[in-house]
Amino acid sequence: MSSFKNIPLSNQFHFILFILLLVSTSVFSEWSQDPYDPLLVYDASRVRRSVPEYCRIIPDSEGGCIIAWHERRLHQIRVQKLSRDGEIQWDQDGIPIRFGLGDDYWGAEPLIPFLIGGMVSDGDGGAIILWNDYGFSDCIIEGLAYNNEIYARRITADGEVLWGDEEGLLICTFYPEEANQRFVSPALSDGEGGCMFAWSDELNPNDSLENGIYAQRISEDGELLWGDDGIRVGQWSGYWEPYVFLDEEGGMFVGTADCLQHVTADGELWDEPPPSIYDGWHRGGFVKCRPGVVWCRMSQYDEVNFRWRFCALNQLTTEGELLFDIPGVPIITPANWDSLKYTAWMITDNRGGCYVHVYEPDPPYDHRPLRLQQAFHVDAEGNMLWGVRGIHLPFNFESRGISTGPEWSDALGFYCGYNERSDNIYRSLTFKVGYDGDFLWGEEGVVVWADSLDGDIRGGGLAIDTFGNQFRVRLYKPPRGTTNIYAWVVSPDGVLGEVVDEIRYPPSAFNLLSPENGDTLNPTEPQTFTWQRSIDLNPEDSVSYAIWFQAADDSISFTLADTTTDVRLDSLIDDPGHNLEATWWVNATSDPHIKECNERFSFMLLTQDVSDMVDRLPREFAIQSVYPNPFNSEVRISYSLNRAAATELNIFDLAGRKVVLSNYGHQSAGWYRAYIDASDLPSGVYVLQLAADNDVRTAKLLCIR
Repeated sequence: MSSFKNIPLSNQFHFILFILLLVSTSVFSEWSQDPYDPLLVYDASRVRRSVPEYCRIIPDSEGGCIIAWHERRLHQIRVQKLSRDGEIQWDQDGIPIRFGLGDDYWGAEPLIPFLIGGMVSDGDGGAIILWNDYGFSDCIIEGLAYNNEIYARRITADGEVLWGDEEGLLICTFYPEEANQRFVSPALSDGEGGCMFAWSDELNPNDSLENGIYAQRISEDGELLWGDDGIRVGQWSGYWEPYVFLDEEGGMFVGTADCLQHVTADGELWDEPPPSIYDGWHRGGFVKCRPGVVWCRMSQYDEVNFRWRFCALNQLTTEGELLFDIPGVPIITPANWDSLKYTAWMITDNRGGCYVHVYEPDPPYDHRPLRLQQAFHVDAEGNMLWGVRGIHLPFNFESRGISTGPEWSDALGFYCGYNERSDNIYRSLTFKVGYDGDFLWGEEGVVVWADSLDGDIRGGGLAIDTFGNQFRVRLYKPPRGTTNIYAWVVSPDGVLGEVVDEIRYPPSAFNLLSPENGDTLNPTEPQTFTWQRSIDLNPEDSVSYAIWFQAADDSISFTLADTTTDVRLDSLIDDPGHNLEATWWVNATSDPHIKECNERFSFMLLTQDVSDMVDRLPREFAIQSVYPNPFNSEVRISYSLNRAAATELNIFDLAGRKVVLSNYGHQSAGWYRAYIDASDLPSGVYVLQLAADNDVRTAKLLCIR
């Protein structure tokens, strides 16, 4: 029998290296790549009386995530941390940050004694958790607890629980005299290890504090920086928690449907908040734009269908000013949507712009199939990157429900989730719409969770880190067994079970500059081709360019580092002829991404004898070219007239109806190029007709939407 010591030393080294690689691979593979077998985070069968509920999840600033959940029967909130590799970091049953205080206090079973309201990273591998707590209320009306309190905890990366006594850090020390409700907003990082948030306070006239919206900031050491009871920022409007949004300058916006306020890092407010209505346009919620500026929606009330309509986007500054003319950048939905009850989400594109995701029904409950879905993309300057009509998203799969949110995005695109039920299998899928409107994971997307329909899904959550990794958590009870907590991760490339630690941005969109579209060029003289610079947001990555030329069936390209080059076209194209139309475009490359310029330009090549070409008239009346064909919106038509004539370009459908008319009047003999806007035409086959007096030429067109 051989032993390890008898193996040659070099082979021993290779064997040890193999074992180390094997071990490291298994550690890296804690995250499951099987949607039917996600990572088990918490096994409730190990803890007596455990029934986990209401999961929350956030990135932890160290490449992993932190999960919090309720333990209703134990009257606890527990927290667990997962590393970048999916390893459990704290006690296998989690760490309690809201401790069970017995069963004989107000607000206990069968009521919900507490509810997690906000959770945010502390920027150092730990988390801050806020919750509404009814457990200490002595105000019970018809079985419901009132006069709830708001508490906070911080848990460090090492699992140490900080802030407050055994109950937690009490946020507002004022206790109302009569029945009162408080609802806390999500928590926002203050960038210094603490957090900011707001809450609604339904105080009554007998109390010494006014009812309304209050805000608070907590330092990393648990100090209440804006007073023991916070600062009042606005009137309470009868809604639940207010919405809050970072201004990326150390402060935040706080608002409800009826009021808006800005709070600086020092707790200073606007002297005069901006109005909520501008010439009949109502300002709504926010998403991130750039430091000191946020996107906001502008809506109008539909008197016919009795509902609010999302109509435009605008930008709001920390000075309370709108940057675009009222109402802003219009969001145009199809006319036949006016009678529909659809939902419209604003989603940051993490580059200063904003996506708008529109879908119907509103909301898409599980028992109602998705019927319509559309998306728009506006850049930081207010340009519609996907056209004024946006793009259509798939909705015809056998699905139920759709989910998205204002932070469901990374620098490469935004995410949509939906559910499928078929063959006794429940599947959760996610598809990703890229920055340029393409489907990065295909139209169906990636299956991230799957199980039998016999099981019971009891909620979950999603968090996206700065690299675009999606961390997900779900409560699931199989047909037999306890409710457990499961987690999984999806990389920004759509790979289940993989985490990336770098952002690989595609090059930004750019335009060609010169020669301009439709110019006539002499192939025997050097021509200067220029285009805009394409930017990779990662400063460590460079962008190179490939310029392409195509004439007839021939094409050629070469690579450059700059955005300009001089080219003699006769050295690239053999025998250009006297009437040859060519095309040029540029691709920008930042490995592994390739980005083509926004529009390809065409040009006409002169003959070797320039003066001969200038004097030469067309020999025939003809349609020379139609580009593009098939088309989506605009069509470019090149044609020649061998004599002067009154000229028209018309488009007919197959029923013989004239659907587009372009009358150019009297034109001299020569070469011409026309551009026809056919963006309103539905998909189908059409006939292009060129008419010059009594002569007619035709060509077939194909429109694809």
